Amino acid sequence: MNRKSNIYGQLLMKQVGILLLLILALNGCSVDGTAGSDALRPDVPGTFVLDYEIPDSQTDDILNESETRAGTTPSQGTENKIENLLLLFFEQDDYGNGAFIGSLNGKQDGNSLEKTGSVEMTLSGNIKGDTDYNVLVIANAEKYAPIADINAFCATRTENLVKLQLRPQLPATAGVFTVPDGCLPMSGVAVKKAGKNLKVTLLRAVVRMDVGVKEDMNDEIILEEAIQANIAPVISLFSDPRDENVERLTGVSVASKENAIIGGLYATESYTTSASDRTKALTQRTCLLVKCRKKDYTGDRCWYRVDVNIDAEEMQYLKRNNVYTVTINSIRSLGAKTSEEAYYADATLISSVTIQAVWKDSGVLPPGVDVN
Repeated sequence: MNRKSNIYGQLLMKQVGILLLLILALNGCSVDGTAGSDALRPDVPGTFVLDYEIPDSQTDDILNESETRAGTTPSQGTENKIENLLLLFFEQDDYGNGAFIGSLNGKQDGNSLEKTGSVEMTLSGNIKGDTDYNVLVIANAEKYAPIADINAFCATRTENLVKLQLRPQLPATAGVFTVPDGCLPMSGVAVKKAGKNLKVTLLRAVVRMDVGVKEDMNDEIILEEAIQANIAPVISLFSDPRDENVERLTGVSVASKENAIIGGLYATESYTTSASDRTKALTQRTCLLVKCRKKDYTGDRCWYRVDVNIDAEEMQYLKRNNVYTVTINSIRSLGAKTSEEAYYADATLISSVTIQAVWKDSGVLPPGVDVN
């Protein structure tokens, strides 16, 4: 009898131990706010967790586009890099008319390169944990504008006005834009519920342009480098780009690797209409200045201009968080000697096709397109 009691006792202790482990495991999942729980962290009063994601980009009816608009494109280098996250809080209003309450600025430890992450935010000022808010989120904001300036800009504006009017200037030296510390600007919109954590989807507020050579011409055409030109100088974080005449910027030169340029060429969103205005088309269309040549050519007239993604109505609309791959099909004539000369040259000296694609963390490059 004693032996049976001992056995039953041991079994009972094991069951109790398993139950305790399950309880601890469940509690562990709810404490960090990132494994299924939206509640505020009980172990750190006055804080909440911001979970962010940089998802696949979306294009209009991408699955039903023509063959020149297909595929997915993986992110490169630091394209997912986030150093800080600025949260702009507004009174909760379904119509975006809420007043600005204040901001929180969170640092991402280790400058994450992942497409998902979490940052612990500490409540301060007029921002309370028991109140609902509309929130505008900007990743890497301090790389593009002082946080104090952004706060001052928002102080007298409603959420709708901030969305419409907040357009930071791209940092540039002598008209040349370089991505600061590899940090692209990103933005997103979310609602912070009282007593809950916050989740936001971030989109890169820039477009990427890749360059390649048509597959069956890889042995005939040598791609050397490319430069982004006519970059709109402002970042449309929460609004659509404007069709306006402004002094545009140039990007840095990016060298070809294995006869392709994948990543490194960036511009802001752009919308231009220039069907009957040659000067506007020349100075406002975002374009690429490409250095390439036929394999047997040894001269120096190798620079060409490519106006990217121009539709039948002569309109250009480059969408944020999208990749435009320019595939060179043929070289029709000798080009210019310098990129500066190519900028003013005829954009038809080189034959190419632009493939619009999603910009994501993993995937395959868009296929080459056979254009006669």
